[in-house]
Amino acid sequence: MMTDVAYLTCTTNKGLYGYRRRVPKKLQFIFSGKTEIIRAFNTKNYDIALIELSNMNTWFYSCLKSHGKDNKKSGEIPREKLLAIEADLKNEGIHPDALPKLDVHSSAETLSRFARDINTASVFRQSFLEKKIPLAEYLAVLKPMESGDVWRLRTFQTKRNLLLGQLNKKYGDPELINRDILNQEVHCDDPGYVVPQLKWDEFDSEVIKYRIMCGESVHPAPTWESALNTYLYHNLKKQRSPEQALKHERSIVSVAHKFGTVLHQGMNTRLVDIEQNTVKNFAETMWRHTSTYNRNLRNLASIWRSWDANNSDLQVNFDPFRGLINQKIDNFKQNSNERRAFTPAEFQHFSTSILGEPNIEIKLLGMIMAYCGAPVGEVAGLVRSDIKLSASTPHMIFRNHPNRVMGGGRIERAVPFIHSGKKLLIYPLLTHLKDYLKQNDFKPLELVFPRFGSGSNSTSSRSKMLSRHICNMRSDVDSRQLVPYSLQQTFKDRVQSAGGIPSELGEYLMGNKTVGSRKVFSKYGTSMPLQKLVDHMTSIIDVQEHGFFEK
Repeated sequence: MMTDVAYLTCTTNKGLYGYRRRVPKKLQFIFSGKTEIIRAFNTKNYDIALIELSNMNTWFYSCLKSHGKDNKKSGEIPREKLLAIEADLKNEGIHPDALPKLDVHSSAETLSRFARDINTASVFRQSFLEKKIPLAEYLAVLKPMESGDVWRLRTFQTKRNLLLGQLNKKYGDPELINRDILNQEVHCDDPGYVVPQLKWDEFDSEVIKYRIMCGESVHPAPTWESALNTYLYHNLKKQRSPEQALKHERSIVSVAHKFGTVLHQGMNTRLVDIEQNTVKNFAETMWRHTSTYNRNLRNLASIWRSWDANNSDLQVNFDPFRGLINQKIDNFKQNSNERRAFTPAEFQHFSTSILGEPNIEIKLLGMIMAYCGAPVGEVAGLVRSDIKLSASTPHMIFRNHPNRVMGGGRIERAVPFIHSGKKLLIYPLLTHLKDYLKQNDFKPLELVFPRFGSGSNSTSSRSKMLSRHICNMRSDVDSRQLVPYSLQQTFKDRVQSAGGIPSELGEYLMGNKTVGSRKVFSKYGTSMPLQKLVDHMTSIIDVQEHGFFEK
């Protein structure tokens, strides 16, 4: 029987945990043709099962990577390698682009200098070979030419010929060479003799170097796969929590591969061959909902634009996504799933229901969200050092750290716990939180909610479990959604209903980055005198009626 955690199973009769994962058809060759991966953990301990689950998922993705399924296109020379080889050639002064050229745009002076130097070098070389002049005189004539164009070209040709000789020797076919040696009709010492060759390895740095020196284009035409790889390489360096980074990577890869299925050469389709009509037809067929349409098109456009932004020498210089992203924006309000705040009765129901939640992590997550309106991601990212229960004014801190990166519109803040209030919610929160922390010896930087604070499925799992405690009492008169995120909107309503709270302190408590909250943060940071906020939090908790809801 499958559990709420993805790929984790539990037998009905004995309660033993295990692993079960379906393998997509296109990946079955990696796992010996298996359609499913099933593994028994032989344990009833849930925590041990989660560790084993993590190990299995790590093994699964390592298998994909070992078969080139880690979003890196096999058969294509890494762009970083090409750029490094080209940089080395330029530093040596032997890259074709850095060498002097004669063409229709060359000045008369340049042409004359070329002709003069070539003629002088040829005459004195012939004189030296005929022993009419000594070596010292010949070298003295050549000395002034060393910084000239002819000398640089001759040096380049010499080095290229030497490199060709090395490659011919490196890739010589021993069997055919021995055959030629034994063949009396073949003269291996003849200057025109070409050493029989094995197939050159196009990933060999020396082969790449020689191709470049011959003026060949070693950069493949950019493809949709190339654009995706470039986006992942550069964009995933942005500051995100591990959970956010993994979620974003999976989302972007998924939408990119879906788009690849409609391209005539799949992920190998050249960017220059992708037309706007293809994008438009795909998006309108795939995503009928405006917000989903715009969100996914933005992701696809980000992949495309990342290529031009990071490859100035191979820019595509047109954008098939331009003008498509916002074309449906006028219809947004007609088909968007708006969310609303809890009514007082719905909020009371949630506050009471969450107390009966058997999972202590979910119980505390829900209670903290209801108490201060923090988004579930911020609460789930609390580490032990964020919770200060032994301080003169007990409080918790929402701030950036490796396991939690605050969103662009959010601000770091400290929220005090209060010791009095009319609402049922506040009294058990401190009690349950203290008991929970006593029973778990967390290290300072360790997540307080390890199961729901990290992991690829933590977001969906905690959302499902929190949603069980939500009762939509207005579904017959209001089409807007009531979800865990609604607790944040509810806190805003409660702040406004409390009255007497300065707007900048209200924004600070809500974590909204505004002009007012920035002033509070710049003055105090997360170390503001919390006693100032205690009375405000008490007023918010004591609110009985909040918001305006049409009947």
